[in-house]
Amino acid sequence: MDRTSNTVRESRIRVNIGRRSLTRLSMFLGVTLLVTLGVCLNFREDAPPIVRVLDVPGWRDLSDSGPPPYAWVSDTVVFACPSKSRIENPFLYDTVTHQTSQLTQLQRTLDTEKDLYVNSWAISPDGKRLLWDSVFSCRIGTARLDGSDLQITSALPASTSLRDVSWLDSNRWITFGFDEDAKNLPKFFGGDVRSPGVVRVLSGTQYSEALPLPRIEGFGLESSRSPVAVVTRSNRNPSIFSRDPLNAPPGTEAVQAVISNRRDRVGWLVTSLTEAPFAEIARLLPDQKHVEIWVSRLDGENMRRMGSMIVPNRVILRDLPGSLQWLPSDHAISFVYDSTIWVATDK
Repeated sequence: MDRTSNTVRESRIRVNIGRRSLTRLSMFLGVTLLVTLGVCLNFREDAPPIVRVLDVPGWRDLSDSGPPPYAWVSDTVVFACPSKSRIENPFLYDTVTHQTSQLTQLQRTLDTEKDLYVNSWAISPDGKRLLWDSVFSCRIGTARLDGSDLQITSALPASTSLRDVSWLDSNRWITFGFDEDAKNLPKFFGGDVRSPGVVRVLSGTQYSEALPLPRIEGFGLESSRSPVAVVTRSNRNPSIFSRDPLNAPPGTEAVQAVISNRRDRVGWLVTSLTEAPFAEIARLLPDQKHVEIWVSRLDGENMRRMGSMIVPNRVILRDLPGSLQWLPSDHAISFVYDSTIWVATDK
C-alpha cells in the first residue's frame, strides 16, 4: 500500500511540474507574441524610410524663436550654422561626397560686423548669397557665400525691431518689424542687392502683395485643429486674397506645413502617437510616436505619406521636429530632429 501511495504521489508531482513548465512556456510564448504584435503594429509598409543626412551637435532646442539652422544651396549641398542665434562658423556639406567645406572667407567678412546676432537669415534662390538681419543694430546685411560683395543697409529706423527677412528672388529682399517708438506699429521694408544701401518703405498692402503666392498662413504648434490656410488671389478680383483652410492628415498632429518651391503642393511634418497594445506589457513596449512627412495638393486633396520614422514619445517641446524645408527641385523634404537633418524623398 505504501509503495503504491508513493508511486501515485510521485506521478502527481511530475504532472504538477509538467503543468508549471507548460504554463511558463505558454506565458513566455504569449509575451513574445504580444511583443511581436506590438512591433508589427508600429511598422508601416507603405511608408518609405526617412534618411539621416547630417548631424550637428549644436542644433538643440529649435522649438522657440530663432533662424533656421540650415538651408539648401542645391539638392545635394546644404548650408549650415552650428550656432542658433549667431552667424558663425558657417559651412557647406555635400550629401553625395560627404565633404564639409568651411566658409572661411565668408566668416572673415562677417567678423567685420560687430552685431552678428540675428533674428533670421536666408540663402538666395540661386544659392549664391546670404541675407540676414541684425538684432541690436537694426541693419540688413548680405554677402556672397565666397565672402565677397558685403552690403550693409543702415537706413532703417533705429527704433524698429526686425522680425523676419526673406528673398523675393535672387536680387530682391523684403522684411518687416515693429516700431517700438510708435506703439509697436508694424513696419515693412524692401531692398535690392543691385542698389546697395537703398531701402524702400512699404505699406502693409505692398508687403502682402510682394510676398509670393500661394503661401501658407496662420500655422501654429497646436494640433491638427490649428488654423492652417493656403492664401491665393481671388479669381474674380485679383486685389482680394482668398484663404482656404487645410486639415492635417487624418489621425495626426501637425507640427509644420510648408509650400513647395513651385508653389503647387504642401508638405506636412506631422506626428502620430503609437501606444503599447496591451497595458500588461507596457513596460516592454514604451510609448512611441511616428514622425512623418506627408504631401498634398494646395486644396488638401491627394494626401499621401512620403516617409515615416519611429521616435520616443517625448513631451518636451525642444524635442519636437522642426525646420521643415523643400529641397530646391521639390523632389524631397527635409527637417531637423535631435540635432540631425533628415530627408524624405518623393519616390
